Amino acid sequence: GLLAARRALVILDNAEGAEGLELLMSISGEVSLVVTTRNADTPELRGQAHVLVDTFDNTIALEYFSRVLGHTLDLDEQPHARRLAEVLGYLPLALDIGIRLAKRAKMSMQAFADLLHESSPSSLLIDGKRSLSHCFHVSWDSLSPPQRLLLLSMTVLDAPSFDVTVLAIMNDENIRLVQKALGDLVSGSLVMLMQSGRYQLHPLVRDFISAQLTNETSAIFGRRAIGHYLQLVESEAARPETDSLRWSTTRREFENELAAWRWADMNGDQASVVRYAKSLGQYLFERGYWDACFDLLSGAIHAAQSLHDEDSELSLRLLRGELTREQANYLIAAEDLDICVAAAERMNGVYAARAIRELGELRRVRREYSEALRLHKESLDLSISNMDLAGQARSLHDCGLV
Repeated sequence: GLLAARRALVILDNAEGAEGLELLMSISGEVSLVVTTRNADTPELRGQAHVLVDTFDNTIALEYFSRVLGHTLDLDEQPHARRLAEVLGYLPLALDIGIRLAKRAKMSMQAFADLLHESSPSSLLIDGKRSLSHCFHVSWDSLSPPQRLLLLSMTVLDAPSFDVTVLAIMNDENIRLVQKALGDLVSGSLVMLMQSGRYQLHPLVRDFISAQLTNETSAIFGRRAIGHYLQLVESEAARPETDSLRWSTTRREFENELAAWRWADMNGDQASVVRYAKSLGQYLFERGYWDACFDLLSGAIHAAQSLHDEDSELSLRLLRGELTREQANYLIAAEDLDICVAAAERMNGVYAARAIRELGELRRVRREYSEALRLHKESLDLSISNMDLAGQARSLHDCGLV
C-alpha cells in the first residue's frame, strides 16, 4: 500500500518462494521488482523475466581484482590473478572475499592462491560476517537426506563430471528417481547440467560437500563406482582390435575410469588395481598416454606381487616392457622382458611368442641386429606351431624390418 503510488525499486534477496514473496509480487504502480533466488524454478516467479547470474569470466574477474586493489594489474600480476580466479572458481562472492583477504593480509595473489590450493577454500573464505561456507550451508541444510547422499557421491572420485547411470549405481537407486533428484539440484543451483547431459559440481561447492563426507560413506560409494567403471573398460578391452566400437565408452568415460583406478590404488584395493591395469593399460598405451600408463602398470605390478598373482605380473611386465621400449627407457624394458622370456616356458605359446618378439624388438632398436633376427625367427616358429596367423604376420614383418 505504501509503494502503490510511488516510483521505487524493490530488491528481494535470496527468496525461497515463501508466502511473503507472493504478496510482495503483487505490488502495482511504478514499482520495479528484482528478486534473487537460488531456485531457478520458484513457482511465484514463473512467467517473469529471468536473468541467469553466472560466474565471472576471466576478463571480468581481473577487472574486479583491479577495482578492489585500487590499481590496474600489471603484466607480472596478471598470471597470478588468473590463477587465483581459477582456484576461486570465478564465483563472485568467493572472488570478492578472496581478494579482500589477500589485500588485508598483504599477501601476493600468488601466495594466496597457493594457500587456497593447499587447504579447503570454503573454510578459509571468511570475511567478518560473510562466509562462503555459511552461504553453502543455507542450501545444504534445506536438502533431504537422499539429495545430500547424491551430492556426496559426486565428490568421492576426483572426476570432472558424471552421467546419471553411475550416480544411480553409486546411490543404489532407481535411475529415474536419481534423474529427478538431479533436476531439483540443478534448479537449486547446486549442480550444473552440461550440454553433454552430464552433471558437474562447481569446484567450491565440491570442496564444501566433500568436507561432509565420512570414510564409511566414501568407501561404499567408491566400491560401487570402481566396480562400474571396471566392468565398462574390461568389456571394451575384450573387443577385437578391428571392432569400431572398441574404446567408444572409454573415450567418453576416460577421466572417470582413471579416477576410479586412482581411488582403488589409494584405498588399497589391489585386485582392482591389477584388473584396471590389464584393461585400461591397453587403452593408455594405444592412445599415447604413456606417462599415465607407466604409473598404472608399475603400481599394478607391485599389487600383483603382493597378491602372488604371477600370471598377471608377467602380462603387465610384458606390456610395460613394450611401453618402456617405445619410451627409450631401455634398462627397464630389458629387465621386464628378460623376466618375461625366462618365464615363457611356464606360459602358453601365444604369450611366449609375444614375449620373445618384444625382446627382439628391443634388440632391434638398440641395433643388436643379429640377436634381434634370431629372436624374431624364434617367435615366428612359436606362432607357426600355435597356428597364430596374426603372430606369424607380425614376426615376418619384424624379420623383414631387421
